[in-house]
Amino acid sequence: MTKSLTHEQRLAEARQRVRLERHLADQGVPEGARDHFLNEMTGTELIRSYLNGAPEPSIDELVQSVYATERGKLLREILDEAEQLDAAPKATARDEQLRRLADLPPAARMTEARRLGIA
Repeated sequence: MTKSLTHEQRLAEARQRVRLERHLADQGVPEGARDHFLNEMTGTELIRSYLNGAPEPSIDELVQSVYATERGKLLREILDEAEQLDAAPKATARDEQLRRLADLPPAARMTEARRLGIA
């Protein structure tokens, strides 16, 4: 935030960072993304209000306040893309062999399957 924070405000901000860091780690957010997320949280209106006396925000409110920023929206898109890539089925070597066998005529397919040890 800024250097004009009091000691108590810096402690309160650090507590919120730790809460959010733990939540993000529990959600499986990669460490590098967590760092960006925490840096973005520092500048949100919600945190500034909290440091100036507003009630402590919930974890969901903290997360939503970050996603409401421009950088937070980009971060959400990146995390969504990474999640989709992780969820995509991975072709195994055996799947690739079977795919190639499917293109062969029956006799050649049987010979090749025996050669590969999958017949």
